Amino acid sequence: MVRMSFACVFFVALLSVNALSVAQAQPPAQFEVVEHYAALLNEGAKAPLRLMFSRGVLYAEHALFWSEDRGTAALPPLYALVDAGARLEVDFHAAESGGDVIITRERMWLDDTHEALTPLRSTGVYVLDGDRILRITRVLDVDQRYALMRDALVGTWQETWGQLRFAFDAEGTLRYGALVGAPEGHITDGGTYVVEADLLTWVRDETTQICAPDDVTVLQVRFLAPDSLAISAVDDTCRGWVGKGSLRLDRVVD
Repeated sequence: MVRMSFACVFFVALLSVNALSVAQAQPPAQFEVVEHYAALLNEGAKAPLRLMFSRGVLYAEHALFWSEDRGTAALPPLYALVDAGARLEVDFHAAESGGDVIITRERMWLDDTHEALTPLRSTGVYVLDGDRILRITRVLDVDQRYALMRDALVGTWQETWGQLRFAFDAEGTLRYGALVGAPEGHITDGGTYVVEADLLTWVRDETTQICAPDDVTVLQVRFLAPDSLAISAVDDTCRGWVGKGSLRLDRVVD
């Protein structure tokens, strides 16, 4: 039985994502377990799929945000892939621990995935115990992760412990204030924004009441859940934002 900490599994995934793991020409026999898993997923065979997992299976994914589920809680996310019409292609990349850890390059098609992100490209790490799967870690390619983040950011977000809101529109306009959507006088800050990787650059316009036009704040954005994110200033020319530190924001659903 393979015994490997989850942190170690994730580290292996990171090595693979960063191309530090050298691809091997021939897959070991254990790769057939991963291929069988992919075939059952593509067939939508939930009952046989469940039998492939050990009792304490851990399913982890880093897409828009990091998530992990263990045991019976790992089954709903996997079943959700079946319900979304998942089609998974796996290519062998490398093996560790005598073949009991399989690293793959993967492509996945889902019914509701934006055309620009089709197929989803990931690195997978499978920890095996014979013909059963102990761990699955799937890490979405970084360019697609940031593309998901840009799309998910659009909308209105409220500070968890306050009444102030941020409104990001798809055209790149940002408004901040007590009542987003109210008369312009209720907007205390605003401007335009662009997102590159996980950094949001906010350039003020004439709507700002706490900065000067053309002041710039660079915020690091990190999603915690589909409707929750954290932002923190990493560079700033606006005195009004100095010392704000990290803020947690929750999506406002009208």
